[in-house]
Amino acid sequence: MPNDAAALTHHLAHYGIVPCASLTHWQARWNAVDAALRAALDATRQPGATRAPTTAEQLRFYGALAVPQVAGVMYSRQANTLHAIGSAVAALVAGRQQLLDLGCNIGHLTSWYAASGAVRSATGIDFVPQCIASARALAQAASGTLKFVDGDITQALPAGTFDAITDTHTLSTLPNAAPALALVRNALQRDGIFVSVVAHGSAATTAEFAATLAAAGLHVHKLQFVYGTDLGQTAAHPLLLAAVAQPGTRVDIAGGFAAARLPGA
Repeated sequence: MPNDAAALTHHLAHYGIVPCASLTHWQARWNAVDAALRAALDATRQPGATRAPTTAEQLRFYGALAVPQVAGVMYSRQANTLHAIGSAVAALVAGRQQLLDLGCNIGHLTSWYAASGAVRSATGIDFVPQCIASARALAQAASGTLKFVDGDITQALPAGTFDAITDTHTLSTLPNAAPALALVRNALQRDGIFVSVVAHGSAATTAEFAATLAAAGLHVHKLQFVYGTDLGQTAAHPLLLAAVAQPGTRVDIAGGFAAARLPGA
């Protein structure tokens, strides 16, 4: 299965992730989900801006979200963004042998990196057991090998080394990413790459995350933006490509943001 738009659309649809033209369209899909499943998710609502969720709250929320019928609809809110991220990351890791995907959730992107033939082997890791169970049940890699493991990425990573490690909206959301990044650095082969899509990335927060990467021995070689339009709104997601080796030229993150095609600019 090649890394092309139609194939990726079909792949995401297998997970129930399909674009919704409007919030009304999405709401209709959500209302069609079994009422008990909707209630189970509603009962795990996160604290929002008042405080950071506890580990137990995160486990309950993502455990309820991991039910395939629920996850497919919920992630359809950002279907076009996930499509853009999957395409961009697959292109960057193309030709790599061993890929590790951090915070893989139900495996919809991890499995794409294997199924598209971008990498020979892909491993997804997530700390929510229900996510791993759903990822294993839904996986249908067309080529290469694919596996999912249950684990806390701030404590340990799967054994072995990898020449590509990916992260979509995971490490940049941690209150302290340093322990996880130290593990990433140790698990990354000398010539490997780390690709991170930064969550809620402004120029300041992206620069701060890049500095945290550098402190862990991972140096940013490239900044690019992934654009997605969902429910009538376009968002730009900064993507950082880092490696152990120092770049020939320092990446100007502030300048990159200034030059980017950012929504509302």
